[in-house]
Amino acid sequence: YFIPCLPTENPILDSTYYARLEKLQPHVRDAQLYGKWDAFEGMYFDMLHPRIHMIPYHRIPDDLPKYGMIDIGAGHPFTCLWGALYPATKDFPEGRFVIYREYSRIDKSLDNHKYQINQLCAKDKNIVHYAISHDAFREGLSSEGNKTTIERLTQEDQFGPGLNLIKADNNRVAGAMSLANAFSCEYETVVNAVGDVEFNIKRYPKIQIMDNCPLLWDSLTS
Repeated sequence: YFIPCLPTENPILDSTYYARLEKLQPHVRDAQLYGKWDAFEGMYFDMLHPRIHMIPYHRIPDDLPKYGMIDIGAGHPFTCLWGALYPATKDFPEGRFVIYREYSRIDKSLDNHKYQINQLCAKDKNIVHYAISHDAFREGLSSEGNKTTIERLTQEDQFGPGLNLIKADNNRVAGAMSLANAFSCEYETVVNAVGDVEFNIKRYPKIQIMDNCPLLWDSLTS
């Protein structure tokens, strides 16, 4: 059984909090305001729009903190994403996280993946850490046979420097909710005098994706 806990049960919350929830995307609003968490089952992020969430590729400034996200690919491709945390601006008052690179391969060799990751990020500065899927921390040996997955990826060897890894949160519902919140935005569309659609963006998303990450975009929108 699932017993929902509604925000109305918290006497500290005021009307501005509920008004903010009402403006969220429908599935996020239903989950947070009405306790309908099943709205996330099998959902894709239908709030994503290429005119708002996708941006042209550009070089990431060296001084920005960068983070990697790794899924070791149990039953699906090994995938690594890189993102940079931009500071707050007028359009992004809380800053924004920009995903600027993707790597995805079907290959059982962790050594090959580690080598490719090190090659791709060789010129990156200020990589804080890589969050890796929880199944990488299992005690069994990797496919190479003589080390665990974590040992192979964190130890320096002929395939490159070791990666600084942390365990990713395994709460899928909370993760989907956090992503949906970060992708949420507010905008209006208007048709100008020549018939083109223009976007009047009132609130930008907290996450944007560069256009050199087509696999990630497809996986989020289909």
